[in-house]
Amino acid sequence: MIEVAEVIFDAEPFALVWAEALPLLEANHEETGRYADVPPSIIEECYTRMEAAGALRVYTAREDDE
Repeated sequence: MIEVAEVIFDAEPFALVWAEALPLLEANHEETGRYADVPPSIIEECYTRMEAAGALRVYTAREDDE
């Protein structure tokens, strides 16, 4: 964990951030996706398997330990 100017940077388990990440992934798709009208294929199980295989790490930046 690293703290810089009241922002805490840390690695967190995917399961702990999934509920927060899903709306952000969807919003990112709408804003930057070439085909914003096509729903994104965001499959939780794929992320879980990638993390278990060591192929996914989740890093967060939080203000005031939110």
